[in-house]
Amino acid sequence: MNAPRWRLRVWTRFIAGPEEVWSLKTDPDALAAEFRPFGYFSFSDAERSTMQAAFEGASSCSLRLRVPPFGFEWPMNMDVIEKERVYRDRSSNRLFKEWSHYHRIEPSSDGALYVDEVVFVSALPKHQWIANLTKHLFIHRHKKAARHLPTEFGTVGVAMLRLDEPSP
Repeated sequence: MNAPRWRLRVWTRFIAGPEEVWSLKTDPDALAAEFRPFGYFSFSDAERSTMQAAFEGASSCSLRLRVPPFGFEWPMNMDVIEKERVYRDRSSNRLFKEWSHYHRIEPSSDGALYVDEVVFVSALPKHQWIANLTKHLFIHRHKKAARHLPTEFGTVGVAMLRLDEPSP
């Protein structure tokens, strides 16, 4: 039997301009800090430069994040789809057979909506448990990001997880 495919959507409404949200959500150090204390990863100086150049030039790049203490790498292809609005990272690794993650910033009259849209297939057993863990990790990330920019009350880490369809 094929592993199930999950679809996760998590959003936060920031009372900050889209440019400020983009700056926060494309800063390698801020992104890494969002995972702590549950996950630690790091960028080399070369990867940090490659990532920043992709964000500034609305281009693509490939990265290999290191995930200590587990001792594995997370290979990632990143595409800037619309500069200062949408980028996507994709991966296949020891945790996920399939991973596609859109980062979207939707401007509004008094701020911006930041949305993570993730489609994934676990490479590990206990698929429902992995899906729920992924959901809670993203909620945690949104709460950490909300420490840096003001948000609208009740709109931090609003999440929806659903079973999509079996992977082929």
